[in-house]
Amino acid sequence: GKVHGHAVDGGYFENSGATTTLEILKTINLLAELDPRWKQVRPVVLHISNEPVMKGNNGKDALDSKEKSPQAKPLAGLNEILSPLLALLNTRGARAMYARETVQLHVGKAEFLHFGLCQSRKQVSIPLGWVLSDVVQGRMKDQLAREDCLPAFDNRHNLHVIGERMAARRR
Repeated sequence: GKVHGHAVDGGYFENSGATTTLEILKTINLLAELDPRWKQVRPVVLHISNEPVMKGNNGKDALDSKEKSPQAKPLAGLNEILSPLLALLNTRGARAMYARETVQLHVGKAEFLHFGLCQSRKQVSIPLGWVLSDVVQGRMKDQLAREDCLPAFDNRHNLHVIGERMAARRR
C-alpha cells in the first residue's frame, strides 16, 4: 500500500526497460535479506514489447528477411560510413532482448507476462513514444483481444492470468 520509489529508463542503454526492471528485482532480493517483510513481496513482471512482429511470423522478429521488413535491405549509399553507426544503434535492441530474457529467468516464466503488438501487412505501424494518441491507444487495446500474434505474444492469456490473480487477492 506504500510507494517506495519510482524508476525511469529512458531507453538509452537498451530500449525495453528490462534492465531497470532487473535492478528493481535485485534490490527487492537484497532488501529481503535485511528485512523479512520484503520476503512477502512476489514480483510479477508485465513486459510490454514495443517492437511489433508480423502476423504469421512464428514469433520471430519482423527483421528476419528483407521481404518481411524494408529495414533489412542494404543501404543505398554511404554503406561503409553509416554501417558502424547503424550497428551501434541496433545494439540497443539486442541488449533489450538479452535483458528481457534475463528478467524472465530471474522471476520465472509464471511471473513474467509478455505482452506485445502485432503488425498486419495491411496495417500501418503503431507509433510509440512518451505520449500516445487516442487512436494509438485504441489500436493497442484492440490487440489485447486478438490472436494475430500467436505464438509471439499471448495477450489474451496474459490478461486472463492477471484477472485470476486479482480475483484471488480479493478473496
